[in-house]
Amino acid sequence: MQLRQRYERILDAVIDAAAWLARMLLLFEVVTITAGVILRYTAGISFSWLNSLNEWTLLWIAFLGAAWLERGNGHVSVDTFIEVAGEHVVRWAKLFGWLLGFVCCAILLWYSAAVTYEKLISGAYDFFKIRNFPIYPIYAVIPFGFLLWVLQILRQAGRRSTQTPPDI
Repeated sequence: MQLRQRYERILDAVIDAAAWLARMLLLFEVVTITAGVILRYTAGISFSWLNSLNEWTLLWIAFLGAAWLERGNGHVSVDTFIEVAGEHVVRWAKLFGWLLGFVCCAILLWYSAAVTYEKLISGAYDFFKIRNFPIYPIYAVIPFGFLLWVLQILRQAGRRSTQTPPDI
């Protein structure tokens, strides 16, 4: 098996695992929010920490699913101008979109990794949510998600380097 094929299989497995985890977190949210509402209105019981977990899982779902969505060309794009433009404009617009997406993801990957590392080193906690729980594990999904996204964009660029630039 060639190195590129092996890389693509590993990347697909990691992206699929991240998407599976995002699905499970979404299921967790549905169950816990429903149970929380039922308990609050029938028994007068409320769990404040459960709201915090649900807020954090929204962040995790977004970043775990971004590369999976990119792989399926599921991100939103506005093609109103592009549809009426000529083939030459379309090629340049796709190239610009791909480059912009790559640069943004790469910058945000670097910055989010630096912030997560700083939170790890400083031992920062989120005192407004769950006390005595470090914040860096919550932030760690951000650089992980951007890393997967950057790798997926690069893979799409490699596949289509001889064709038209990839959609973003």
